[in-house]
Amino acid sequence: MPQPMPTPNDSPPIWGIVVQDIAQRAAEGRVTYSTDLQPFNGRNALQDRYEELLDASLYCKQEIIEKEKLLAAVRVLVTAAEEVICDHPQDRASKHLLCAVAGVKAYLPKA
Repeated sequence: MPQPMPTPNDSPPIWGIVVQDIAQRAAEGRVTYSTDLQPFNGRNALQDRYEELLDASLYCKQEIIEKEKLLAAVRVLVTAAEEVICDHPQDRASKHLLCAVAGVKAYLPKA
């Protein structure tokens, strides 16, 4: 499925978050294994990586399925909210709902 170009926003860059995650994983690894990960440590790195990637593929598919269902539910809610707004355009609650719907739609991927 083709992906759109990324849209710049005010969220923090992922690189910095990942660097922090790596530092945390290194610290956890030292506690678990009593050493840093080093070459020639007696383990088969290819086998370790393969097993980790198998696990990662499962987590990716899980998240894809969950997000698809969540996005479908959000789209149903947005459509219902838009119908309420159309039926009662001058209602104060509709005006608040309009702002909320606009905010939600800004984060929805293009269908």
